Amino acid sequence: LVLQTMDLSALVADMVEFYEPAAEDVGMELRANVATDLTISGESNLLRAMLANLIDNALKYGVSENAVVDVTLSQGRGTADISVRDYGAGVPAAERARLTDRFVRVDASRSKPGAGLGLSMVKAVVGHHGGTMVLEDAGPGFVARISLPLAK
Repeated sequence: LVLQTMDLSALVADMVEFYEPAAEDVGMELRANVATDLTISGESNLLRAMLANLIDNALKYGVSENAVVDVTLSQGRGTADISVRDYGAGVPAAERARLTDRFVRVDASRSKPGAGLGLSMVKAVVGHHGGTMVLEDAGPGFVARISLPLAK
């Protein structure tokens, strides 16, 4: 798919706004901290699907006492950096490495609907855009960090 210059800030803000009702439905709050005017070479439908997966996972698996999911977009060194963080139980280090494999679901998630394809799709979208992805323990919780090159 063809990458075109696009406003990633607007896309991230739109996706957070789109998911706010879903967050409220499960008793959670989406907090956004979105830097403005970050432009990348991207394919908007792929990036929307990527963000939808990350936010949906955080709402599904990040249930916690404070009931918050943080979505952040900031400018790094030549990159647009996205993080989606929850404050739930997190994922054990031994299982985190397998999360981006196709059809893998960690034990705690087996009661939730899904095919185990989400994070492998996210990884593919990030790769298609020349970016990087790191999945980390957020102590408490889980965070997905994505860096995409800024448009030149």
